[in-house]
Amino acid sequence: MTDTKWHAQYPELGTGPVPIEPYISPEYFELERERIFRRMWLNVGREEEVPNPGDYLVKDLPVCKTSVVVVRGKDGRIRAFHNVCSHRGNKLAWDRGGSCQMFACKFHGWTYNLQGQLTFVPDEESFFDLKKETLGLTPVAADTWEGFIFIHLNPRPEESLREFLGEFGKDLGGYPFAQLSTTRYTWTTEVDANWKILKDGFQEAFHVAFLHKRSVPDAFTSRGERRPLEGAFKDLGKVSQGKILKSPQTQTFISVNSICLSTFLVDEPQRPGKVEGG
Repeated sequence: MTDTKWHAQYPELGTGPVPIEPYISPEYFELERERIFRRMWLNVGREEEVPNPGDYLVKDLPVCKTSVVVVRGKDGRIRAFHNVCSHRGNKLAWDRGGSCQMFACKFHGWTYNLQGQLTFVPDEESFFDLKKETLGLTPVAADTWEGFIFIHLNPRPEESLREFLGEFGKDLGGYPFAQLSTTRYTWTTEVDANWKILKDGFQEAFHVAFLHKRSVPDAFTSRGERRPLEGAFKDLGKVSQGKILKSPQTQTFISVNSICLSTFLVDEPQRPGKVEGG
């Protein structure tokens, strides 16, 4: 296996057994809801899913106890809103995506334009002191990176998307993900496990030589200069006009892209519910 010993670089993590409590504690999971998922940028799709004005996608996020609608406006800008009507809190868009000129609530017909503004209220004159300009859809922050759409539940996040992605974003900047999207597919499954167990599997390399022995068995066994997965991703490098991505951070990012680029729809600490990847 590799000569690198990561525990020496992060002594604060210790060398004892991994505690079990964070994987089974409902109280710990509630802290994660608030301090992780509600405070970070979450990938919800690709720009190719909403190519034209009026195109939208819906992403239910049980871990954040909300549903978000992402829509491309007539000005070409991608925006995101809580998928909730401002009148009675009814869910606004019920399908997973589509195209429309406006959003109309199925309960009482309150209607919003693609910028989230309330534009029509049936029997409006029967409402007292109704201020439509203050009753638009509740926005969430939305931004894109290399065609990936990210949202942040804080409409004014403390950290920009680029700052959040850090070195990963810089290393992979300019990579032609859009060229690969023609072969993109989505899968959904249900896993009876805590969400961190799934993520842990992507962040450790101990299993690679065994579970992936027919694809990249030697990715993390080289000695001397470490360039993990270099051989496995030479073909990907050719796609990028001959640019081979040799940065260990970059290659690791590609190999475990689900850390940032998949959406885990976590529901309960013991049962995440749906897990989606693409």
